[in-house]
Amino acid sequence: MTAQDLIVDALMLIGAYAGGETPTFDDMMTAFNTLNDLIEDWSSRSLLSSGPVTESFPLTANVNAYSIGSGQTFNTGKPLEITDAWIRQSTAQDYSLNILTRDIWDSLSNKGTTPLLTGKPLYLFYDPAATQQATQAGTINIYPAPDTTGFYTLFLESIKLFTQFVALTDTVTFPANYN
Repeated sequence: MTAQDLIVDALMLIGAYAGGETPTFDDMMTAFNTLNDLIEDWSSRSLLSSGPVTESFPLTANVNAYSIGSGQTFNTGKPLEITDAWIRQSTAQDYSLNILTRDIWDSLSNKGTTPLLTGKPLYLFYDPAATQQATQAGTINIYPAPDTTGFYTLFLESIKLFTQFVALTDTVTFPANYN
């Protein structure tokens, strides 16, 4: 389903157009802007989330902080919350990461100092950063920093909000209960 399909269905549902009629460009753009306003409003009140999303990202040796968000190092929507995290080694072995609170994260030493503590990552702290940002981005912090590039892949399970549509042709797949 595209944003345009969703809009046409909604316009027909409210009786603004009959089956087979094509909405005018102005009506489509008004409805498009209203759809994005609605998604933004629901998202700001945490009324509309896509549920748990699992994604994976390669880790780099000697790097313990990764920006996450659209156009960031981890190029994906900024998570509201990270609910689970694990590492998969290139040997196909998985192990869980302990997700730390800010207090515990702040108490760890050698997070960003030289020499940086490296080894097998054991902990993760997610800093969602300010809610009011020009570019919505957070920071994934790994401790200790990976000691090898290409050996560790980070898997995150997170809760994310739906994002606004950019174009009428954007494709969307809603969970079944949203239909």
